[in-house]
Amino acid sequence: MSKFDNDSYERTVSALLRTDVCMTGTLNQDIASVEAAVAGWDEGQREQAFLWAMTEHLRAGDNDEVPAVPCPPFVQALRPTYGLDVGRPAFGG
Repeated sequence: MSKFDNDSYERTVSALLRTDVCMTGTLNQDIASVEAAVAGWDEGQREQAFLWAMTEHLRAGDNDEVPAVPCPPFVQALRPTYGLDVGRPAFGG
């Protein structure tokens, strides 16, 4: 894995975890599942996931002027093991 790939991996995992905590108020994620999934994504998928996560993070912070970005299907696929059904859906919805 190149340094660039490693950087995008780390920022994407971090963004997904921070976004879910922000939207659910807890850290009950299966972190290993998130890490494994992101490791298998290509650079384009990581970029899409990062953009979605950061947008949702901003929107969860009462920034209603931030437009919604559709949740990528490969991120939505993590929801059974990653997100929580507390308040706003953790991934997509």
